[in-house]
Amino acid sequence: MAALSDPKNQFMKKLMDFGKEKVKEMIPRGDTCNQYVVACIASEEELEERYSTIIEDAGKGSPETTDTYYFSKRLVVILNKHHWHGEARLLDPTGRLWETVTTEKDKKDDREPFEGRYFVGKMRENFPAEVWGTPKLVLFSHYIPCTIPRHQCARLIEEYVNTTGTEIILSYERSHGDTDEERAYAILSRNKEYITIILPWKQDQEAIVEQAESFLERMERGTKRDRKKHKKRKERETENTTESSQHRQRNRKRKRKRSK
Repeated sequence: MAALSDPKNQFMKKLMDFGKEKVKEMIPRGDTCNQYVVACIASEEELEERYSTIIEDAGKGSPETTDTYYFSKRLVVILNKHHWHGEARLLDPTGRLWETVTTEKDKKDDREPFEGRYFVGKMRENFPAEVWGTPKLVLFSHYIPCTIPRHQCARLIEEYVNTTGTEIILSYERSHGDTDEERAYAILSRNKEYITIILPWKQDQEAIVEQAESFLERMERGTKRDRKKHKKRKERETENTTESSQHRQRNRKRKRKRSK
């Protein structure tokens, strides 16, 4: 596990603290809100050289604020809204990815219309690529992106990366009771080329990684078994179809003989 003094880890800690501060400003006094997502667009070089000023810049000027999000330049803090989790509001404003990663059974849940707010696109517009090179999406979520059937935030992030080719540096603080942390981490770890997970404040990160790798191996074994079962089922169906066809042919021949 990398030390907290590492610039990326320090930046994640600042991102987490910034999110907590803004959440307190957004929710009514007396209410509580645990889950929030903070995201920004930054490059590796920028994170190494000026990670603290990215957040300082976001606090300046005239941010766009509502009771469920805070948006400033290339940083956004997002709360869950009704049926939509913050990850979906950030990465899937039209619902196209959600349609892909959830089942028909999940979709029966009544939902609010999608917002259509392209936070990532707006943040990209404010990123000085000519100065800092290739941008990445840096994302902190209080809870690990979930495996709850009607949301599937971990799979949604994976599908977003696979679809857009966006590189993500991701971190989280803890796991929600309704989410399988081992499964969520395993899903997010499948595409190591595009998703980097850093957990500077979790002492048990090595154990989580080992559990996730073990889970991935079990998933792969399960996939192989499913393929074999599918192949055998197809072979049986083919045999049954062939036998039925041969039976029909024999019946037709008998009928022709009787008619002569």
